[in-house]
Amino acid sequence: LGGSGDAFLDDAAAAGVDAYVTADLRHHPASEAREAALLRGGKPYLVNVSHAASESLWLDDAATAVASAFSVTTSVSTLNTDPWTGRVPSSPFKE
Repeated sequence: LGGSGDAFLDDAAAAGVDAYVTADLRHHPASEAREAALLRGGKPYLVNVSHAASESLWLDDAATAVASAFSVTTSVSTLNTDPWTGRVPSSPFKE
């Protein structure tokens, strides 16, 4: 489920899925869902990806569909605004 999927944690469990892939899970709802899952044999497993990553996969297809349906020109921005793409190198441990 693209975007934040907290609201559907119970639905995923009720559907009996093996894994639930979504984004932006909050700590407490995810923790509670995992605790409940452990009582049911561990499923569903939670896969939490970044919000942008969960939605960027279908943007090209959506642009094509809109362009075809409405005879308009579309473009998908390549600007990455995902705050989780930064990398901070670690420094060696010093005593």
